[in-house]
Amino acid sequence: MAKAAKVVTIGGLSIDLTYLLVDNAFSGKKVGYAQRVTLEAGGKTFNCATALARLGMDVTMIATLGEDRFATDLEKALEAEKISTNYLVEVPNGKTIITSIMTYADPKQSHNFVTLQPDLNALKVQDIIKRTKVITGSDYVFANNEASPEVITASLQLGRINDKVTFFNPSPIFEMEKNIFPYVDFAVFNKSEIDFYMPNLDREQQVKNILDMGAKNVVLTLGKEGCVAGNRRWVDYFPAFKVMLINEVGSGDAFLGALIYAHSQGLDFRDMIKFSLYSAAIKCMHEEVRGGMPRLAQVKSFLDNLQKDDKK
Repeated sequence: MAKAAKVVTIGGLSIDLTYLLVDNAFSGKKVGYAQRVTLEAGGKTFNCATALARLGMDVTMIATLGEDRFATDLEKALEAEKISTNYLVEVPNGKTIITSIMTYADPKQSHNFVTLQPDLNALKVQDIIKRTKVITGSDYVFANNEASPEVITASLQLGRINDKVTFFNPSPIFEMEKNIFPYVDFAVFNKSEIDFYMPNLDREQQVKNILDMGAKNVVLTLGKEGCVAGNRRWVDYFPAFKVMLINEVGSGDAFLGALIYAHSQGLDFRDMIKFSLYSAAIKCMHEEVRGGMPRLAQVKSFLDNLQKDDKK
């Protein structure tokens, strides 16, 4: 049996409080009504790490961990997904990030996110330097905007100079540092992110602009519209899979995890995209956010077919 590829994910941990609201819950009212409320360990980095671990990768997470009532729950949740907690950064008196996610039964209604993010919980460059060994011992490095631009740059630069494959997702949306991209092998934006950073441009031009900043490959995920992806050789459109949509929150994280896993399985860039779109579609059919990340058994037959086609 082949040894699992190693990936280090760098970002944040949070507790996600998700409300499934009745349609038009706040229409003309000060108080809205929820059909269901769920509480689970989350954060975009943890979601992506879960997607990677469930697909069979050896995952280590670098993030801060507070000292409040939720810290133990987060650590147990990581361990339950077989994600290494050996390199977490414990913050004395730190408070866990709480994210409220408001979703609707009607998928046409937009989602709302409210995050309480304590300043205490920021990773520092020195935290990354102290964890150089685990990064240089990995195969992949993934970072997103749950870390600061300085931490992201240090992490991806460390990965690049040690010949690791690097992935970057500029989410949540903050001001973007252009000097990050020369260290990025795969840059992945969703529709809101790319339109925030590069408004009023067509998709092909947006891809080309990110390539011009130094990224080797670029993916723009567009929800039910599929995605646009490309590199210096080509830019192309890929349709989404049509499924019964229950909750699309977290589908971008499922896509990211699948993209890294697909690369570790030797798929070419186009087939990496197809596999990731399929994995994201599986997530959309589940109500839970992190809990809905697909397992390898759910996507293996699709992966096997892609691998057979690559060998023809």
